[in-house]
Amino acid sequence: MVPYQKTLGVLLHNTPKDISTNLGSDMGKLHSSFQVASWDSAIIIKVRGFATQNNSVFFKDFLDEMQRKKFSKFIVDLSDCKGMDSTFMGVLASLAQPINKLAENILIPPLTVVNITSYHRHLFDTLGLLHVIPIGQIDLPDISMKELTETRYNPMERIKLIQEAHEYLVSLNENNKKQFGKFLEMLALEMQSLK
Repeated sequence: MVPYQKTLGVLLHNTPKDISTNLGSDMGKLHSSFQVASWDSAIIIKVRGFATQNNSVFFKDFLDEMQRKKFSKFIVDLSDCKGMDSTFMGVLASLAQPINKLAENILIPPLTVVNITSYHRHLFDTLGLLHVIPIGQIDLPDISMKELTETRYNPMERIKLIQEAHEYLVSLNENNKKQFGKFLEMLALEMQSLK
């Protein structure tokens, strides 16, 4: 059985060759951070560096916490994002699903991605996400942002989120099912062996 850490190395899409070798064990070394600020009723999250399965739990935990604090609009700025793996894109896509705003009886997307490059667009297109993730053009204000710091790490939570993100991607289209079906089978076996 291939350990899941090695299997995950194939999931970073279109990574520059100088960092793409042996990613399964080295992905934690890729520099990344999230800068955040509130703006009107929205939370701005600026992705710096690489958005991968190693920081996706942290990213989702932060958005979940902000939703508990009654924030309902999130702007994810990719202007400084150097790369994304399929786990992070699966998390983005699942968080971008419209929520029903009962008071006005309309659907609103809780998450919008801004400042994407042709490279980001290509990554989203590869997984069929261009019609799933709202992409906007917003002139963001020049405001002070705070860097988030991760306070905890739970390996099983990370594996579960990787599984959920890929199950969501597979549910979107047949190409993703072909691409990630075997990976999900291997991941399920890996999770069983860790219990």
